[in-house]
Amino acid sequence: MRTPLWLAPLVLGACATARPAAARSSAPVQYRVDLTHGATQYVHVQARIPSKAARTKLALPAWTPGSYKIRDFAKHVYGLSATSIDGRPLQVELVDKQTWEVRNGGKPFDVRYRVFAATPSVRTSLLDDTHASINGASIFVFEPGKLGRPRRVEIEAPQGWTVHTALPSRDGALLADDYDVLVDSPIEVGTPTVARYDQGGTAFEYVLTSPDALKLDRARLLDDARALTAAFGEMMGGFPMKRYVFLMHVGDEGGGGLEHADSTMMMMRSAAFERSSGYDRAARLLAHEFFHLWNVKRIHDEALGPFDYLSETYTRLLWFHEGFTETMESLAMRRSGLWTQQEYLDHVGRSLSSYSRKPGRDAMPLAETSFRAWTHGYQPEKNHRNETISYYEKGDLLGVCLDLRIRLASEGKGSLPGVFRRLMREYAEQGKGITAQAVVDAASAEAGVDLSPFFARYVEGVEPLPLRALLEEAGVVVKARPVWSKAGGADLPDAAAKRAWTGLELAGTTVRNVVPSSPAEAAAVMRGDEIIAVQGRRVTSEDALRHALGRVGPGARASLTAFRGSRLLELELDVQESPHRIYTLSLPAEPGPALKSWLER
Repeated sequence: MRTPLWLAPLVLGACATARPAAARSSAPVQYRVDLTHGATQYVHVQARIPSKAARTKLALPAWTPGSYKIRDFAKHVYGLSATSIDGRPLQVELVDKQTWEVRNGGKPFDVRYRVFAATPSVRTSLLDDTHASINGASIFVFEPGKLGRPRRVEIEAPQGWTVHTALPSRDGALLADDYDVLVDSPIEVGTPTVARYDQGGTAFEYVLTSPDALKLDRARLLDDARALTAAFGEMMGGFPMKRYVFLMHVGDEGGGGLEHADSTMMMMRSAAFERSSGYDRAARLLAHEFFHLWNVKRIHDEALGPFDYLSETYTRLLWFHEGFTETMESLAMRRSGLWTQQEYLDHVGRSLSSYSRKPGRDAMPLAETSFRAWTHGYQPEKNHRNETISYYEKGDLLGVCLDLRIRLASEGKGSLPGVFRRLMREYAEQGKGITAQAVVDAASAEAGVDLSPFFARYVEGVEPLPLRALLEEAGVVVKARPVWSKAGGADLPDAAAKRAWTGLELAGTTVRNVVPSSPAEAAAVMRGDEIIAVQGRRVTSEDALRHALGRVGPGARASLTAFRGSRLLELELDVQESPHRIYTLSLPAEPGPALKSWLER
């Protein structure tokens, strides 16, 4: 049976979200979304366009905000046609990969089309026989230049399905002030479980879609969410909205999260929850996406809104928007009590250990890494590991460095959360986008000293991050042990294999990467070489290859037999002692004010 179904709690009024927008038009664009063809995985859409132009262009976005990759959503659109309001067919022409032109003769018209929605991802849309997850950028056509029109959405769903979104509803329809708000409000339709709680004057909903047979500790998920939102509310001085919706899907495929102003869409695989660590991952995912309601959605680069949905939108601030959100995620895990002080320090130590192994960690300025997100972040090439690093990973550690630098300079009075509070007051609440200089100014004000040199060195420049020095200055006891040693100093059982280093990064016995300035590079080893023997003895696995190099040992020369395509080669390379270290952090006997404020709950 086809019937529109609505959740009464949706009628809560418009969301209090600061978004720059185009001039409003009173005539709304009306969409009807038919989700009753789940087995085909086609979403059927009808849109009424109140255009008065003789010819009207309609488009579908090339990307979705928060995910910096051209996805060409229009490639999933089929059978687009248009009619006048009284049903007469209108001529439609596809003018480019994502734009159609309708000859509507200066009158409003209807357009109908199907969207193939079969990708389990927070960045796209999915429809099957159990539920629908709608990312507006992949479903709703718009009229370029007319983003300011209000939007009205009716959803037709199978019997028993309910609708969940941050959008308000009235008279059986979802309402959005404009296209930006519509695209920024994912919609989950199905039979999820819903839990609600109030905090600091804000109503929260946790909407969980998962297979019925999956055993999940739903109470733990909710308790963790409640603890994290409380921690963020305390750090940020309250919430800038009256309602927030967590949309979580746990299933066989997909993963990740995508931020929105008053909600987030998250996905995790059910296998993750077979271990307790899965709940820690779920909490961290939620913390990251939730903090984006401040960082990106309200505190945002001037370039990030209003959006150009048809082409790339460049920013040099993703180290701040994504990297520093990672930093705040970890702080919230500590402030919420989900992590102890030592667990937080362990996390920083693991991050430092991982970062120090990345050959491209200091090859490209973070500002440039951000700018190149469209071609590097989501579309890695074989050499990227040597030429760049994720702005998430390095930006996170830069955020830790800045937090420590501010706390040390201010004797524990300033902090990274304080930087965000300043940017909220001085920019977001004034309806202004930020610049890189705004971040420098806020950080300097919070620290009480000029931090321009800090950003020049580590954001615009490529100097190695001073994390270890700042940790030690704050009083943290930092120890670095070789990768072949146990915490107590004894060698690991496979110490010889871990101690031998050549700069080869492997996938089985195939060379995945060659580290710059390494013995492997000096020996002219190439990516893609398949190593079949060491010292004349066959190796058939990565483990066997590493142990063979371990038997050669640092200070000696190893002979490799390898296939390069169909050619058989003999290569000679020196084996060195591994430079990699494992960093562990611990508290001093008497922490000072900066360290106390950093690790407080």
